[in-house]
Amino acid sequence: MSGAVHPGIDLKQVYLAMRFDLVRFVLRRLRDPHTAEDVVSDVYLRLDRVTDPIATESEARRYIYRIASNLLIDHVRVNNRRLEILETNIVLVEDEAPSFERGMMAQDELAVIHEAFDDLPDKARDIIFYSRIAGMTHEQIAERMGISRSLIEKYIIRAMRHFRERLREADEIAAPAVAAAPAARPQLRVVPGGAGG
Repeated sequence: MSGAVHPGIDLKQVYLAMRFDLVRFVLRRLRDPHTAEDVVSDVYLRLDRVTDPIATESEARRYIYRIASNLLIDHVRVNNRRLEILETNIVLVEDEAPSFERGMMAQDELAVIHEAFDDLPDKARDIIFYSRIAGMTHEQIAERMGISRSLIEKYIIRAMRHFRERLREADEIAAPAVAAAPAARPQLRVVPGGAGG
């Protein structure tokens, strides 16, 4: 009976009884079924850490909802940080009219990226294709592939690091040749839109 005093109430039994409601609670805030399931599963794992006795079922339910709320806050914080990394630190295509020199460098970089793309695992290649070429959102990709959005973001971050590493390696290989023949690279400073742009 709800609200009755129990000597050492079984939190996991309460969790199992309210699991469906818990998923709905999380889903209303995240709108991603896979991530909601991940968060609710994490709630269950957190119950093993509870040491203080909980006397009533209603208290147990409030406690479980509080765990879910804290995990939601953590998830949003981590997700926002990932998005910040993706948006500010990872740039593959520049939004500017390229000079001839920049165009040639971009072709070289594209060749490096193409090779690096081929080195990725199949799942990572699919995710990058859906994200960067097909223009799908992380949520759409997660639904299509049957995995959580957070896993999609992890794959993208790893792939972008792989691309950056390969570009850095290519730059290190090219640097001695450029230093040996500085005249081979014209010093063009083209600013799109002229001096005022």
